[in-house]
Amino acid sequence: MPQITIIASEWFNALYTDGALLRSGKPEYLHAETLVSLHPDAALYSMGQDVYDELLDGNDYPQSLERVPLTRLERLR
Repeated sequence: MPQITIIASEWFNALYTDGALLRSGKPEYLHAETLVSLHPDAALYSMGQDVYDELLDGNDYPQSLERVPLTRLERLR
């Protein structure tokens, strides 16, 4: 079974499978709660504005989850 990680922020969400970016998009197109209902075993993180500004700043999520500072995100489940 693949390892699923969901990252939610106010502006842009991401879905990672086995450490690789599968999909990203605005919350209205890639809804975190819907993803959690589809992947109940997924890890869910919330990205604060400070990390968003530093990491993304209008760009897409990194292709590899290794480049996302998970220790700076709030783990929701």
